Amino acid sequence: MNKTQQDMRQMFRYDEITGDLSTCVPEPIHMCPDSNVLVISIKGVKIKMSKVIWLYVTGEWPSGDVLHRDEDPWNMKWSNLYIGEVTIH
Repeated sequence: MNKTQQDMRQMFRYDEITGDLSTCVPEPIHMCPDSNVLVISIKGVKIKMSKVIWLYVTGEWPSGDVLHRDEDPWNMKWSNLYIGEVTIH
């Protein structure tokens, strides 16, 4: 997906403190839980919500996995997100 920070800021509003992400365009954007991960579907392309938020805030697609410090995949507060690698136990 070739979306930019500007594209995301036109499509969404994000509150870094609460972690709330809301849409502000009429085009079909679906937010749905997908195997315990929040996923956004934009024109049929599924993207993890945490990656959308990373792009929205930093202006760059994440270089790795966006993980949650508290391990709660529903907590999208900016202070809770970081780049890391998923380890399988």
